[in-house]
Amino acid sequence: MNAFAAAPAARGKQTLRRAVALSVAALVLLGGAACSAQEPEPEPGAAPAGPPAAAPADRPTGSVSAAGALGGASTLYYLTREGGRQYVTALRNGTVTRHLNVPDGRYCVGDSVSVSPDGRRVAWVVGNDQGEGQLTVANLDGSGRKTLSQRVYCLGNHPAWAGDSASMKVILVGSGAKGLLDLGTGRFTAQQPEQFARDTVRSASGAFQAYGDDQRIVVRDARGRVVHEARHGAESETGGFTVTGVSDDGRYVAVGPRATDPSRGIGGRTLVDMTTGRGVPLPVEVSRGHFSFWLGAAGAMVVRVDESGGPARIHEVSGDGRVVTRTEPASLATPVAFDA
Repeated sequence: MNAFAAAPAARGKQTLRRAVALSVAALVLLGGAACSAQEPEPEPGAAPAGPPAAAPADRPTGSVSAAGALGGASTLYYLTREGGRQYVTALRNGTVTRHLNVPDGRYCVGDSVSVSPDGRRVAWVVGNDQGEGQLTVANLDGSGRKTLSQRVYCLGNHPAWAGDSASMKVILVGSGAKGLLDLGTGRFTAQQPEQFARDTVRSASGAFQAYGDDQRIVVRDARGRVVHEARHGAESETGGFTVTGVSDDGRYVAVGPRATDPSRGIGGRTLVDMTTGRGVPLPVEVSRGHFSFWLGAAGAMVVRVDESGGPARIHEVSGDGRVVTRTEPASLATPVAFDA
């Protein structure tokens, strides 16, 4: 059973009363690429997406990124500051774990730091005020730190992890070439725009990938076949949108505002049912604060609601609709959530 698939029918009038806005705080970091490559015409029956249910409220000062809801247990990754240093810190099942130290007060770092899809490594760019710099990767515990020689841009949604957790989609400084950078060998392989857009957002199972193509959302299966297409409108006043997640069955896609330089939109603003192309309600109450959501394994979902005047709340929704709600721990000093 899928928690958000069943939500509209199960709640009836309650769903209508909640009038879930499906909006999300456009914080920083992560997000699927939204490129303008040409794809085949949409398949017959792909319905146009309706307008977003509501625009997001003012941007909160923090930022969160979620690396995934794994087997129903979610992990949120934050940038926290302690003793004048900046750390990647994880929140899992209510437990806070401080991981590696990353540079603080440097251009690009806060706008590019991201956790690999397998949750084992962290990448970031130390750059200049032009959004140019060198990519550094390290294991989550800080070991194996390595800086790649190529200079890359920290713009919009890039660098972005490829689904294999061994390479990243980057844009090279100077040439502007877009392609795949192997983090082991440092080899760069140029890609065409449509290829560059793909394989940055995968389902937790790896069975599906989703991406934005101009004004369409595209979902492909593991063999590369298009299984869903739907047109989708802008998620913000700046236009466009960013695909940030896809469910394990390929039916639901999380969509947020298109990233603007140099920060990134992360988490979802709208949950789109790709069988209809329209937004559907979230299974938890989100109308009283800024919120972000991430899709996890087996129909699970993580929703972070940042209510003004109080600590944020983390809702973990299992595939069968059960919800565990926790208050974000006060020990997360000056938290900036960037991955999940």
